[in-house]
Amino acid sequence: MRCSRTLALLLVFVAPVEAAFAQTVDLTTLTACVNVTNGTARLVATATVCQPNETLVTWSVHGPAGPQGPTGPTGPMGRRTAGTTGTGG
Repeated sequence: MRCSRTLALLLVFVAPVEAAFAQTVDLTTLTACVNVTNGTARLVATATVCQPNETLVTWSVHGPAGPQGPTGPTGPMGRRTAGTTGTGG
């Protein structure tokens, strides 16, 4: 009886908190409130309302892809051994 009561309490109190947290977490965007006077920023949940002296700012954690780099130098020739040419010989 005590175990089922504990489980019921967990479901009543923990599940809604977990669901609320899951709705406000975005792993691809950072959100902050920036103080317009001194520039201090504080990271906040997506649904946060900033203070009157703050501005809400968001940005992506992934920037655009950069250009492809130059081709690297050719590596050293591998060691050849008999029977490894792929012809079974």
